[in-house]
Amino acid sequence: MNTWPSTRLGDHLRVKHGFAFQGEYFSDSGEYVVLTPGNFIEAGGFKPKSGAEKYFTADPPPDYVLRRGDLVIAMTEQAQGLLGSSALIPADGVYLHNQRIGLIQPTSGQAHLRFLYYLFNTPGVREQIQATATGSKVRHTAPSRVENVRILLPPIATQRNIAAILSAYDDLIQNNNRRIKLLEAMAQRIYREWFVDFRYPGHETVPLTGSELGPAPSDWSLRPLGEVVAQSRASVNPSRFPGETFEHYSIPSFDEGRRPRLEAGDEIKSSKFLVNGPCVLYSKLNPRIPRVWMAAPRASGRAVASTELLVLSDRGGWNLPLIYCLLRSEQFGDRVAGMAGGTSTSHQRVRPGELLALRVLDAGNDLARLFERRVGAILTLAQQLRECSFVLREARDLLLPRLVSGEIDVTDLDIDAPELAA
Repeated sequence: MNTWPSTRLGDHLRVKHGFAFQGEYFSDSGEYVVLTPGNFIEAGGFKPKSGAEKYFTADPPPDYVLRRGDLVIAMTEQAQGLLGSSALIPADGVYLHNQRIGLIQPTSGQAHLRFLYYLFNTPGVREQIQATATGSKVRHTAPSRVENVRILLPPIATQRNIAAILSAYDDLIQNNNRRIKLLEAMAQRIYREWFVDFRYPGHETVPLTGSELGPAPSDWSLRPLGEVVAQSRASVNPSRFPGETFEHYSIPSFDEGRRPRLEAGDEIKSSKFLVNGPCVLYSKLNPRIPRVWMAAPRASGRAVASTELLVLSDRGGWNLPLIYCLLRSEQFGDRVAGMAGGTSTSHQRVRPGELLALRVLDAGNDLARLFERRVGAILTLAQQLRECSFVLREARDLLLPRLVSGEIDVTDLDIDAPELAA
């Protein structure tokens, strides 16, 4: 049993509140990204908003420009369970310290920054922070309340060992994410080469001719998207089956890594589309932020999808890799973004009927099958890497509370634990 002292967070760190950046200087593009609670993952970690970022176009106060490796926490509960979630600022971007964010600044020299990152994501600390929240509609906390949270603080050498063990899992996950990004880019590059630039196998003997979408191979045809993909509208209300566990595909689960959540029927409060087999899910919400998902439900149990997602499959000629790459392509995304309607840029939708009426080029079944053979294995490997990352996260999250509580003693382990960067 450990003999670590009980102490206040405020004895070892300061929580610096963010700056109130004025909305009149916000833009959809620029150099400085305004950090918000939407950049946090509930279980901990940084999440890029992939097209939904707000940029600050004026000169920001220098003291509120975050650096790579800075530790920040969510001070406002934008989503259930988010309050107190921590993240480390990544290298890819210049982020601003907004007022709903707390910057963690160690003060005593007895607290290792990466250890604190993991500590903030433990149930004991998060529950204490969430208990300090006030507000009826939007719950929030304050720096002084976070500083009053009590923790068990191991010696600094033990903190480094704990951080090194948990960081090894995160390094593997980040490596998988880089490989996934490369694989997705490879699949999209082949799609563009074949179906946008028309340098597909055998293109040398086929002349281009004019079409409403521009020059296209003369033996290709223009067809409504709804003729080459099928939309399933079968639905179920999971709340009527409280004892059943559903595999739930939703926009939040897409944004947090494309893994459906396993939820009891009584936790899902509205009707959902049934996902009866492999398909492509396409978000009709905010199409300027592309959310396209190759879904492969488990063999056991039922799967459902948010009604914000269209459930699409092939009609026997095309295949899922081709549908997926078409829907993810920049050219298709630009066309759909121009069709979206809504009262604000954050709540725009595209009508399913209009989407399925869009005319697309059909190269024929032979080229579609060849594309599936070329690209299908690439997308399958990307999905396998995602699954591997989920397993690594689960293992890390099982270890986390045991390590920071001292249940698993790593004091005497000989671990090469240098100062860890974010």
